[in-house]
Amino acid sequence: SRLAFSSFQEVCGLSWSVDSRRLASGGNDNIVNIWDGRSTTPLHKLTQHQAAIKVKCYHVVGCSI
Repeated sequence: SRLAFSSFQEVCGLSWSVDSRRLASGGNDNIVNIWDGRSTTPLHKLTQHQAAIKVKCYHVVGCSI
């Protein structure tokens, strides 16, 4: 499916969860979005970062970032 990234800044990184059900995206807007792979609307939007998000990875045991 196609994701509608709501960022006006460059998307710098994407990472799938271990079970391939969630996608984390981050970029120069300092926001991490958590997506359900079957939806075009983010499940969560993490806005507390104070710098660009370049790399993300899911914990190998679960879905924490």
